[in-house]
Parts: sequence; C-alpha cells; structure tokens
Amino acid sequence: MLVFQTNINSFTQTKESQTTTQIYIECMANDAHLKLVVTDFFPYFYVKIETDKNDILNFFMSKNIDVVSHKLSIKKNVYGYISKNESFLKVFFKNIVVESAARRACENMYEIFDANIPFNLQFMVDMGIVGMSYLEVDMDMESGQELRIEDAGGANGVFSTSLDVHNGNQRIKRHKSEDEENTKYMDAICSTHRIGRVYHVSHRAIRPILKDCMPVFKILSFDLEVNNRENKFPDSSIDEIIQIGNTVKQHEYKQTIFCQRNTAGIAGVDVRSYDTEREMIEEWIKFVYYEDPDVFLGYNISGFDFDYIIGRVRKLGVPFCLCRLYIDPSKDDTIARAIDTSARMLRDVAKNETNLRLKQEIGQVVKNETSAVLETSKMGREEVNRTASNVLSGIESKGGRFATEHVMYDAIKDKFGECKSCNNTRKEMFNDFHGRIVVDMLTVIKKEHKLRSYTLNNVSVHFLGMQKEDLPYYLIKGLFDGDDKTRRRIAVYCLKDTLLPLLIYEKLLIFITGVEMVRVLGVPIHWHFNRGISVKIFGLILREARKNGFVIPNVTVKDEGYMGAFVIEPERGYYDEPIAVLDFASLYPSIIIAHNLCYSTMLLGTKHGIDKSKDAEISPTGTYFVKKDVRVGLLPVILEKMLKKRKEVKEQMKNETNTFMRTLLNARQNAFKVSANSVYGFTGSAVSRLPCIDISQSVTGYGREMIIKTKNVVESVFCRDKGYDFDGRVIYGDTDSVMIRIRKENLSVDYVFEIAKEMASKVSECFVKPVKLEFEKVYFPYLLMNKKRYAGVIETREEIKDEVKVSEVKSDSRKSSSQTSQAKEAEENSGSKTEGNEIGEVKTVKIKNETAAADNLKNGVRNTVTDEEETAINTVSTENERGVAKEPKKKYKIQRRMDTKGIETVRRDNCKLVKSLIEECLNLLLIQRDPERAKSFVKAVVRDLYLDRIDLGQLVISKTLSKTNYAAKQAHVELAERMKKRDNAVINIGDRIAYVIVDKGPNVIAYEKSEDPLYVLEKNLPVDVNYYIEQQIMKPVHRLFDPLMDNVNELFVGEHTATRKKGTLSGPMAQFVKKGITCLLCKERGPILCRRCAPNYFSVYVGKIQEMKEKEDVYNKCWRECQRCIRSVCTEVLCANKDCPIFFMRSKVIREIGELDKQIKQLNSLEW
Repeated sequence: MLVFQTNINSFTQTKESQTTTQIYIECMANDAHLKLVVTDFFPYFYVKIETDKNDILNFFMSKNIDVVSHKLSIKKNVYGYISKNESFLKVFFKNIVVESAARRACENMYEIFDANIPFNLQFMVDMGIVGMSYLEVDMDMESGQELRIEDAGGANGVFSTSLDVHNGNQRIKRHKSEDEENTKYMDAICSTHRIGRVYHVSHRAIRPILKDCMPVFKILSFDLEVNNRENKFPDSSIDEIIQIGNTVKQHEYKQTIFCQRNTAGIAGVDVRSYDTEREMIEEWIKFVYYEDPDVFLGYNISGFDFDYIIGRVRKLGVPFCLCRLYIDPSKDDTIARAIDTSARMLRDVAKNETNLRLKQEIGQVVKNETSAVLETSKMGREEVNRTASNVLSGIESKGGRFATEHVMYDAIKDKFGECKSCNNTRKEMFNDFHGRIVVDMLTVIKKEHKLRSYTLNNVSVHFLGMQKEDLPYYLIKGLFDGDDKTRRRIAVYCLKDTLLPLLIYEKLLIFITGVEMVRVLGVPIHWHFNRGISVKIFGLILREARKNGFVIPNVTVKDEGYMGAFVIEPERGYYDEPIAVLDFASLYPSIIIAHNLCYSTMLLGTKHGIDKSKDAEISPTGTYFVKKDVRVGLLPVILEKMLKKRKEVKEQMKNETNTFMRTLLNARQNAFKVSANSVYGFTGSAVSRLPCIDISQSVTGYGREMIIKTKNVVESVFCRDKGYDFDGRVIYGDTDSVMIRIRKENLSVDYVFEIAKEMASKVSECFVKPVKLEFEKVYFPYLLMNKKRYAGVIETREEIKDEVKVSEVKSDSRKSSSQTSQAKEAEENSGSKTEGNEIGEVKTVKIKNETAAADNLKNGVRNTVTDEEETAINTVSTENERGVAKEPKKKYKIQRRMDTKGIETVRRDNCKLVKSLIEECLNLLLIQRDPERAKSFVKAVVRDLYLDRIDLGQLVISKTLSKTNYAAKQAHVELAERMKKRDNAVINIGDRIAYVIVDKGPNVIAYEKSEDPLYVLEKNLPVDVNYYIEQQIMKPVHRLFDPLMDNVNELFVGEHTATRKKGTLSGPMAQFVKKGITCLLCKERGPILCRRCAPNYFSVYVGKIQEMKEKEDVYNKCWRECQRCIRSVCTEVLCANKDCPIFFMRSKVIREIGELDKQIKQLNSLEW
C-alpha cells in the first residue's frame, strides 16, 4: 500500500504491567486516514567497549536495567579524527523509560554514543524516512500473517476508531469509557463520520518512496469569541464561549459559524444558532469530524483558543477529542500525553531558575501534579510514584488527552505566578492531534518575520494590504446581550479572524515551504512549526553519520565567545556614482567544503596517527583538519550534496511550466539554501546537540582572510599602475561582500557591470574551490553611514532571451506621494520626478482615495514608499570602453529598487514618524537625488510637530511587557501600572503597550511622561515635542545627513521652529486650573469674540463653518472606510484597532468636530 505520512511520533504506554514505546505514523491513502503502529522498533544507544562487552551487560544487570538485545558494531567516533575503527556495543531497550535510566547510569562509567536522540528522529533516520513523504507499506509482513480490520461503523464504507484489531491470534480490545454517556456521545460521532484505521506493522514492512507531489490538504481555520466579564480578560472557568467561527479550504472557501443564541444571517455563511454553550460545542466537535481537516489553522490558537476550549469542556463535562483517532483518557495505556510537554516545560523553568530553593519547589510541584494526573488512570500508588519521578527526571511519558496539561501548568502558575519561560514554552502544548497538523500563524510570523507589531490586523496589512474591525473584548458582552443583529456583528468579526490567517498562510506559502524544509532536513512537520533550526540540523548530521558508519557522542561545552566576521572600516559618504557589490556565493558552506572542516576531520590530542605537516591543514585560528585525500568530512559531504541539489532544482525551475510545481521547486531550493547556511551556526551554538567552537571560529577565520585578500587584490591589480584607466577602491566590506568604488571620470553603469564581473573572476582564482566571488549588483547612488548601516538604489539586469519580446516586459513605476504640505511645496519648486523604488521590506498601506484626501488637513506624515520595482528595457553593447568587442549586443531587463540595512526604515523601536521621515528622505536623496529637498522635508516635519499637525498615530511607540519585574523604570511598564489603577485595564505579560510621550513640564522624568494615546486624545494633552525631536528624530537624521552636510543641527533650529502651538496645561498643577472662554482672534479672556474683534464676526463665523465642513468631510471619509471594513452601512463603529492608519485620525476629528460645534453654537448665541 502506498501512503503519504504526515507525522511520526513516539508514545510510551503500559499494558498489563508491560511498558513499551511505540512509533505512530499518521498517514493518508486514497482519501482515507490511517495510523501505523510500529511495535518492533526499540530505542537504543551505543556503548564504547573498552575491555569486554560482558562487563557492560553485567553492569546493566547490576542496575536492574532490562536489555532487550545487543549487537557488536564497528563504528567511528565522529568527534575528532581517528584513523582506526572502534568496537561498540549497540544496546536495545524495551522503552524510552528504561533507555533513559540506562543512559543516566552509564554517564559516569562508560562513553555512550547516539544517546539522548528523540526516538521518532532515531526511527526516521534508521528507516531513511523524511518528513511529509510517501511510504510503501506491506501489510502482511508481521509474523507472516495478514492483518484483519473489522469496521465498527459498518454501513456504507464508513469506519471509525472504535475498532477490534486482530493480529494473528492476539485480540486487542477497544476500551470502554467508565462514563457511558461520554462513550455513547463519542461513539455516535465515530460511527457516523469517517475518522481512520489503525494498523500494527513491523518496521521491516515500511519503505520510503521518493515522489515530488503531495495530496491536497483540507484546512480548517477557526477562532473563538468569549462572553467575558467587563474589563476582565476571559477566564475559561467562568466565561462562556459564545461563537466559534470556521473557514474551511480545500478546493474552495466555505465559512460556518456556531453561535450561542439566535444570530442574524450573513451572506455566503452557514450560521448555526444554539440555545446553550454545551450544545454549540458538541455540534462543533461533530462538525470537525464531518469536515475532517488535515490542518488546524488560526492566529494564536496554541496560546489561547485550544487552551480556552479545553478549559470550557472540562468545566461543562463535554467529551472532547479533535483527533482522527479517539483515545479514551481514562485508561492506563493512554496516560495523558500532555504530561510530557508540561513536565519538560516546568523542568526548563526550573533549569533556568538560579534560586536553588525555587528550583526544588518547582521540582516538587512537577512530581506532585504528575502523580495527581497519573492517579486518574487507576495505576497503583507505587507505579504512580515511579512514573511521576521518571517524568521529573526527564523521561518521556506520552499518551492521550491534552486537558491534563492544564493541571500541571496551573499548579506552577498558582504557586509561582506567570513567568516568561513558562508562557513561551506553553505554546508548544498543542501541536499534534493524532493525524491533524496544527499551524499557529502567530508563532510562524514571529519566527520568520520582524514586524513592528504582531497583531492580526498589522500582519494582515503588511502582507495582504487588508484591514479588519477590531472589537475589544470588553465590548463583546454588550453586543452579545443585544439582539440577533448585534450578535451578527460579533459573527462577522469572528469570521474575518478565521479568513485572514488562511489568506496569509496561502500568500506566504507556509505549508509548501514547511513541507520542502522537512523533506530536506528529514524531520517531522510539527518540528518545523514548533522547534528551532538546531535540532533539525542535528537530524541532518545524524542521517549522514549513519550512512558513513559514525556514532555521535554526548558533547557539552561552555558558551564561549569567538571572533566573528571581519568588517572593513567603511569610508562614509554619499556616492553619486555606481558602486559595485561583489558577494561570496554561499561563503560559509563553501569554506567548510573547501577546507574540509568537520568534526570527523578535526585533530584532537596526539593519538590520531597523522603527520600534521603533510596530511593536515591548520586553520587561521590554529585548529588542524585533515586533508580530503585522508578523509572527506561529513559536513563537507552534506553541504556539497545540498548545494548541488539546489543547483539542480534551480535548473528544473527554468524548464517548469506548471505554476504549482514552480512554487514547489522554489520552496525546495530555498530550503536547501537555508539549511546549508544554518550548518555553520549549529557548530557555533553552545546549546546545540553537537557544538564545536573550533569549527565555527575556523570558518570565520577563513572568512576574514578572504575579505582582506579580496581588498588587496582589487586595489593592487585593478589600478592605473596595472594598465587600467581607473583605480579600484574597496570602501566597505562586511562578512561575505565588498563594496567597490571605481574612480574614473564619466563612469557608466554598463562599464561597472563589465569590470565588476572581471574583478570577481580574478579574485576567485585566489581561493580554493568551491569558494567563488560573484558580481551581485550595483548601487547607484549609494549612502554609506557606518558599519552595517547603508542604503542605495540597486540596479540589476537580466538578459532577455530571443523568444521573449521586449513588449512583454512592462514598466511599472509609481510616483511617490503622501508628503506634508510643506514638502509638497518643495517638490513643486524643484520640479523633479519620482522613479519607482522599493525600500527594504516596507510596503505602503493604501487607504481608499477618499480617505487619502484627509491629508489636506495636515494630519501628519504618512508612508511614502512605493513597493514596486522600476523595470525597463535597455540594449547594451558588450563592447567595453577600452574598445574590445566581445559579442553582439544583448537586450537586458534593468530593475531598480531601494535597499537599506540597519537604519530606521526597518527598526521597530521607534515611532512611525521616524520610519516615514527616513523613508521619504531616502526617496529624495537616492531616487530623486535632491539633497536640498530632503533637507526641506525634514524642516517641514519639525515645523509640523511644533504646530501639532502630525497625526497622533505617527507618534505612538509600542514595546512588549516581557516580565513582571524590571531592574529600571521604563515608560511602557509605568504606563501599564497606571492604566491598571486608573482604567481597570487588563494587561498581561507578552502584551505590547502603546504609548506617546506627553509634555508634563521640564522637571518630570521621561518614564513618567508616557500616556495611553486614547487618553491623550480624550484629554487633549500636548505631546512632548522636544522628546520626539531629540530622542526619536535627531539621531537617525544625523546618521543620514552627516555624510552630506557639516552642520545637521540647522535642520532642527531656525525660522521653521519659531511658531509653536500652545498646548493644554498638564502636570501636577493642571488639576487646579479651569479652562475659560477666550476670544477666537486675540485670545483675550472673555466672550468668544471680544468687543475689538466683534466687527470680524462674519468672517470668523464663515471660517468656522468652512472648517466644520472640512472636518466633517474627513470624518465621512473615515466613516465610509470603516463601513467597508465592518461590512455594514448603518451600525456604529466600535473598532479599537490601533494599528489602523485612520484610527487616531478618526478619534481626533470626532473631538475636533465637537469643539467646533460648541464654538459655532456660541457664535450663534445672542449671549456671546
């Protein structure tokens, strides 16, 4: 039978006092779902034989450790070169509990190898299986007898997990729950919906099959809405779930929402209403089994949704299982599988805790709570204590139900409070539902992308350009207690929160990328989504070690630092000329290959039997590695294979016409690239499973030599003294690339392209293959500010083949827009035009055209970046400027885009104003090449700040509340405490706190000036302009303009700062001051127009009416945008989405309209 395996895991279970560890393989075959249980593959490790193998066996016997079998093996230790093979005893154990105990017993007596390896990884490596791959399974190989399955469902080919499994003469009975109602309920689901079959097979019956394709997976994206108490974060022991939204996608989108109480219909959505929460949850569980998704998707589902719904079903007593295979949680052979994750989580907390007493208390909590959970499985007391102690010691004990994990977690939380380590690790709780893959998009996005904010709205805007209404949790209760139409509004909000993660998932090709990555690295799919790169690279090394007869020791090293990559001191400046960039292709992997750097080639001690002078090479850091003719290292072999396969895949892509296959191949080549580049980091990490600082520092040592050699060759060979008509000069070099200035009059980009390729070829000759320096790109112009801080316009060109018509390559560039009114005037005066560009990973958030007109009211600086590349066609002669014709003219597609590194366009710890300001300055400096307009733009922004014309949203700073206690007072921490006391706000560890700095007087400490943006709008508090100029704007502007002008401070002083808006009095004295009425013109205290200004009544009145019209126009445009977002034209806007670009604009204009209305009423009054 050909099956597609989706996950491989291991579980330890006890039957009739026999504890075994089995491999479970989740599979798909012809639209059916299977679970293969491998019962004859045992955990093992190697023990080095010093004298006699019987000594080792007698040692295990003395420790009451049962050995299933043993085998004499001839292997090589991978850590350090040894010419001769050595003898090892391969010892097999019944389960990982015994294996772990044996490992601990051996640690001080014998050298052990291939120990402490995850059992499922050990199985995959030995069987040659990689993640998400096809398997050929012979179902009749075990004991030579055919496996027979009897369907419990029976009718119409439907089958369930309530199975009688026959294996020869042995009958494994299905388990009955003690709670007959729960059993009937789950059996009713199992008997009416297709769930899966279980087969017990031998590991010898399984063979991996290489195939590029994969099945189409069904995805269920879901989200919960909770009826929480006012101003309280939801508590699963108290607050009900009121709605469960679902978006299912396999071939098309289908939306279904389960609602408590009657809810009005939504176009295109299946709305199902129920009287009680219990009924709603029961029907949703049935819905999950009916749809039978392969992937659970959502945003923060591992951190909230799964956690919460399990808390509720525990409270309600609802039988809960979302697995394809229902497992009764009441029996001893299905001990709650969550114990392992919880125990590991709590052990990690204890391990990281420095206080010895707290460590001991945490350990005792782990043991006590594990015992409490295990007692529910009807074990004997002695067995409970032993198993609990095993869990505490780090021995895995896996089995059935997730809810028990909360017992463990809540115990530690109640005793010691919330902690960051616990909170972060808790997200690993829900990553496997017996055949269903869990993808939490919050975890994925945080791991792979650096964004200013990780709210779903901000992520959706960044990747999709889509906004969403954000209903704060404290408004949900009022809407739920309303009518069917208000509950419909919650439903629309809930469904949008299920659709957006799915759209992001598809846009970023999350699943395809993950599948290709696990196929390359050979690990289970859930490792890709929930674990770091280190364990995956270890699996890659382990796989190659097995093939070549190596065993891996347990290695621990101190976290020692070493000299990193070499950086050539930058020659700072603004270069209005082409700058060539040469880049080493896959530098670190190439160094490892070229110089044979590996654990297995490194010379340690004196027992290696090698003549160092002939057979070894010393690295720049003093470590010897044997040459390739003595032994080729494992790491070079791995990297050569990966780079070769990547090249082959890229060649395949050129000829592939199918869009999906091109996407798949692109993900594969990227997986090879990422994996190859991660090997160096693995060797240098002290927390990896096989650290070796000697290798990593040797790699960076060779890298430093290569950068210096490149600089010397470029400057000594490519110069006028050698017959060239220019002098080459390396103005900056960093890690794996150098920037070269070609000093020549009337220098053209075409000439730089040609000569840069010549430079790359010449320099490459100086290095051992496969190290190769390549011409990468040209910056024109280029702004070099400091080490790792630069920006430039990249110009690249791609040859157009004859079969591609020039007309098919379209030019698409957009003009830069959205400047302040002052900057617009500067643009009109200069008359320059804007070329297309792209700045880093920044993307413009476009509001509808109507809303964009609100800029006329000077609501602030907005993003001004266009996110498309300029493309043009150019016919370039390959005849160089020295008159040597090489080949006929060629057509090239020229692309220009902005590239930045290390500057404020991509940093997250500044307010948005800094980002917008720097982006526009870069646009004016590099795209439009107009430094004077850039200076004028900075002055305009400074003036707008003093005149309160900047939108408050541009001034918001946000930081994460990462812990409960800080050594020093910080602005966001102090604000969080004030909001808890003043507003009864619910703020938790991990929340991002948004704040602005307000002006509270000259003697107030900075951290006391932080304030909630909405509170600032409500109270009309003035912002601290000096803070934003001195602490936010001035430093990045200095870095940008220092290479261009002598005195950057002139941008912050002068006539443009003379006029300032007088703000509302704030600080301690504000409570004693009452705002009075003043004249609109002369500001004299008294009536709204004093006697001297009364003759100007009509002009003032008309002005206020006109201003009111303009403000209402802005409000109406914001309102229309909100209507589109909430999909309603008549409901009130309740959105609290602070990431929305019009949120603060809308709030501000509402307040301004209210103030204008009062003034107009006063002008209309006869009593003024």
